[in-house]
Amino acid sequence: MRLSFTCKLEAWAIATGVGFALLSLSVLFLSLLGWAKAFHIQVLLFVFALVSGFALRASWRKKAPPAKNDQPKDEALVSLAPLEKGTLHFLIFFALIVAFLQCHSPPVAFDALSYHLTVPKATVLTGRLAASPHILHSGFPFAQEMLFLVAFAVGSEGLAALLHFVFLPLLLIVVFCEMKRLANEAVALRAVAAIVTMPAILWLSTWAYVDMAASFYLSVAVVGLLRAEGRWPLVAALMAGHAVGHKYTMVLYVLLNFLPAAFIVAKNKKIGWQTLVLCVFLGF
Repeated sequence: MRLSFTCKLEAWAIATGVGFALLSLSVLFLSLLGWAKAFHIQVLLFVFALVSGFALRASWRKKAPPAKNDQPKDEALVSLAPLEKGTLHFLIFFALIVAFLQCHSPPVAFDALSYHLTVPKATVLTGRLAASPHILHSGFPFAQEMLFLVAFAVGSEGLAALLHFVFLPLLLIVVFCEMKRLANEAVALRAVAAIVTMPAILWLSTWAYVDMAASFYLSVAVVGLLRAEGRWPLVAALMAGHAVGHKYTMVLYVLLNFLPAAFIVAKNKKIGWQTLVLCVFLGF
């Protein structure tokens, strides 16, 4: 059974996130083999761009089955006053534009300079991801850093911050579509505005960090469990594992929140819980 989406925008957002995940894992594989030189990364990037183009063309022609919405809607929250709707749209787009422009400033965040960018740059120079005991926190999960490595491979250090920022609009799209499915467009718009206007989220999204990517993959995992139909539980498990691959503290969310809920879904949908656990590890 194919995955169900609320709209093509949601399908493209999740597909883009999955594409970044596959690119990250591919770069990691090359790094472990000692082939992470700029030329090899550029060839890999070209292949991914080519495949993505064909996939985008195919998805444009096909219609995915719509996601079911069995949730009752609160009629009091269905509509927004024109002034409120316009204000929310302005806040969302203004915040995203400001954050996008901030991404082009020189990196000054401590974690970015100490290891988020340092390790990928060293890997491009040597061609291999090796132990770096002299670099603080170099033993952390490095899924997002593999994307930063791509930025160094194409000769653009500033691209690293943008490769982190892009997960913020992807996250907002996923939240908007799922809240619209569960409630209505008014609730969805308010939820997105509440997220994007949080100072911590907006500020972190402009740095070469990992938080937006980890939040995106964990949110997709939650969406998969909420839908719990077709292949969504397996996708949810893979995305939860990949979230841990970005930030080690995501282990707490996966162990305390995701896996208990996944076991319930597995029991109701007659899916082996071992399969979900395996997918979490595969995603990591």
